This record gives sequence, structure tokens and C-alpha cells, in this order.
Amino acid sequence: MKDWIKKPYPFPVLLQEKIAISIGFGAFVILFLLFFRPFNFSDYGAKVYEVALVFGLITGGTIAFSFTIVSLLKHPALKPSAWTIGKMILFVVSIEILISIVNWFYFHLSAYYNVQNRSFLFALSTTVLIGMFPIFIFLYISENYKRNKHQQVVDAITNTTYNVAPKHKIDNAAQVIINGENKNEAISLLVSQLLFVSYEKNYATIYFLEDGKVKKQILRTTLRNIEDELNNYNYVVRCHKSYLVNTLQVKRMLGNARSYQLEILISDDTKFLIPVSRSFPRELLFTLVNK
Repeated sequence: MKDWIKKPYPFPVLLQEKIAISIGFGAFVILFLLFFRPFNFSDYGAKVYEVALVFGLITGGTIAFSFTIVSLLKHPALKPSAWTIGKMILFVVSIEILISIVNWFYFHLSAYYNVQNRSFLFALSTTVLIGMFPIFIFLYISENYKRNKHQQVVDAITNTTYNVAPKHKIDNAAQVIINGENKNEAISLLVSQLLFVSYEKNYATIYFLEDGKVKKQILRTTLRNIEDELNNYNYVVRCHKSYLVNTLQVKRMLGNARSYQLEILISDDTKFLIPVSRSFPRELLFTLVNK
């Protein structure tokens, strides 16, 4: 269980994913209440359909609202690339508490429903009991499905030999100069020395080899500018919105439920895992590995 909650989990980033999940769980709540009618739900009499619909709308709307809030927050721990099953469970628990609060306030502020004798604890416990089982099943199935799907692609790339002619001749002696926005700020190196470039908050960090050791230099510039300067070297690829990678340095590709990763192995003690964007063309994934 401890290892499971630490596994990477693909937090939904696409709008259609968020809409589908919100509608799906809202619909589940409606159907569950109408079919099983737990916790004396039949006491609503002829209004059971109306009440079930309201509960479903509150569930779906709260989930959609929660997705929006997480997307707006810029904390590093909430980046999609840092998401795990454990974080998703905490996220789900917070959603259930929020749904319980909305349910309780709605029905207590509405004189239309006779539920004043029901406490917030009752609203919370019923929400958790109804939602806990399908949510854990959903997390388990989706994590396994996406992890296996990515692993199949990794296995196919690993076990297949490709013969792809590069657009440009590989010249290990080619020297490039990457300029920063600040005056006299630049780095000069051989393309063969370059490992990868990471970007965050207007600063790019260039990782490279020098005398067999990994060095890095920070420049104030954009990843787009560096990409343009290295445009003549098609084996330097933008694999993620925050990463450029020298694919000649990539030893293998790894896959988990969240994404693909490129491994740059320098020694037994020094390696880097570079994320690959979910939007990266699947048919071009094999070009990211030096085989």
C-alpha cells in the first residue's frame, strides 16, 4: 500500500478529461441514489428523482470547481509532473469534504427539504461512504491501465530497431554559443557535451559534460531562444514544455502511469530522468532514444 500511493499518477490536464470525470461521478451519484436508496433516501418520497439530480449536480460541479482551483495554483507540489496516487487520494478526500459542506448548506438553507435534523457529520459520512468505493476502484484501474499502456510503447521502442537517417550530419566537434538576455551572458560548448536544458521562471539551466563530469550553467533566456539557436541539430529535441534534450545522450525510455521519461545515464551514481510531454507525438517517441 505504501509503495502504491507513491506511484506517479496522471493528474487530468485536458479539459475534456476534467469534464468527463466530473460528469461521470455526478451521474454515478444519481444512479446510485436512485437504485440503492441508502440512508433512508426513500423518505424524500416523490422528490427522490429531483433530490438525486441535485446531489449529482453538486458532485459534478464541485469536482469541476476543484480541478479548476488546482490548475490555477502554481505551487510546485501541484504540478502535473509531481502528482502521485497519494496526492490524488488527498485531493479526492478534500473534494468529498467540500461536497459534504455544499450538500449540507444547500439542504439546510432550502426550506423545501425537511432535513434540518441531519447533522453535518451525517452529510460527511454519507458522502464518504457513497464515494469511497468507486473512487478507489477508478484510481486503481486508471493507474494500471495508463501504466501498462505506456509500458507497451516503451517495450516496442526498446525491442525494435529503427534506421532513421538524420536531417543533418552529426558533428561531435560542432561548437555552439547559447546567449542569455543579459549582456555578456553566454555559454560556449560542443554539441556533443550538451545533455539537456531545463526551464523555469525565465531562467534556463544548461546541463553539460566537461572532463567527464556534469556541469550546469544558468542563463536568463527562454527555451524557445535556445531551441532556435540549436535548430540545426535535429537530435536536440524539445520533448516537454520545460525541457530540451540531446537525444544522443538518452540511453533508454521509461514509462509510468503519468508519462514517459528519458534516462540520461552518466554513471551508476549520476543519472537524469527527463519527462516527455503527454502531447508529444506518439509516432515520434522512438526518435528520442539513441539506439
